[in-house]
Amino acid sequence: MSLRGWLVDRLLLKQPRVRRWLTRLLEGDRDTDVSLLHTPVHVNTIREHGYLRASRMIARSSFLNDEVSALLAIAGLLPEADAFVDVGANVGIYSKILHRFAAIHPDLRFYAFEADPDTARRLAVTLAGTKVELFAHAVGDRETELEFARGAVSHVSTRRDLATRYQLDETFKVRCRPLDAVGLVGRNLVLKIDVEGQELAVLQGAAGLFAAGRVRAVFLDGAADGAEVAAFLRRHGLDFYDARTLRPAADLPYALLALRRPVPAP
Repeated sequence: MSLRGWLVDRLLLKQPRVRRWLTRLLEGDRDTDVSLLHTPVHVNTIREHGYLRASRMIARSSFLNDEVSALLAIAGLLPEADAFVDVGANVGIYSKILHRFAAIHPDLRFYAFEADPDTARRLAVTLAGTKVELFAHAVGDRETELEFARGAVSHVSTRRDLATRYQLDETFKVRCRPLDAVGLVGRNLVLKIDVEGQELAVLQGAAGLFAAGRVRAVFLDGAADGAEVAAFLRRHGLDFYDARTLRPAADLPYALLALRRPVPAP
C-alpha cells in the first residue's frame, strides 16, 4: 500500500465519524439519481458515496461509459456463440477481456483483425498466450491492397479515401481480405466491427456468412453509410438494440447490437 493509501485508510476510512462528517460537508445529505453504465441508480450522497463518485468517474471516460456497457452486452451472447470475431481489434481490449470465457467455454473460438502493422505489433503482445487467432490485415468487401491514413491515436486510422481531420499525413499500405475468404469456423458468430467508416464494406465482405445464417450478432461502434448498413442487416434478419442499454431500437443507434431473429419452430 502506498503512503497516500495508508493515510487515507487510517485517517479517513477507519474513522467513520470523520468520514461521514467530511462527506456531508462536501456533498450534503440527500437522495439523488446517478447513472452507472447507462443504468439509473437511486443513492444517498453519504450512504452510497462510492457509487456517486464512480458515476462521475464513468461519465468522464468514454471507455468506462460506453465500451464497458458494450462488453457486457457481447459477453451475454458468448455462451451461445461459436466464435467472437474482432474486426478493428486495435490493441485487443475486447478480444483479451472476452477471451476469459475460454476458461468455461473451451470450444469458443476467437479471431482478431488489425490493419495497422504498428498497432498489430502491440496487439500480438496483448494476445500472447491466448487462443485468439490474429490476422494483421484489413477487412473489406474484396481481396485487394488498401492505403490507410494513420490517426493521431491508433483507433482512428482508416482508409485514405475516408480520411478526415482526425488523421495524419502518414500513410501505409496493407492487404485487405473479406471475412468470407478467411475461413472462420462456427455456425453462430458474434462480430464486433470498429473500422472508422468502413463498416459497410466489412459487412458486404461477409455476405456469404450472413446468407448462410452463420452470424448470430453484430456490434457496431458507430457506422458511416447508416441507411445502407441498416438495410443490409435488416435484409439478413437482424433486429436492432442499443448496445449500451439493450433497449430495442427502431433506427441505427451509435452503439448498435444487431441480433439475428430466432427461427420459428416448425
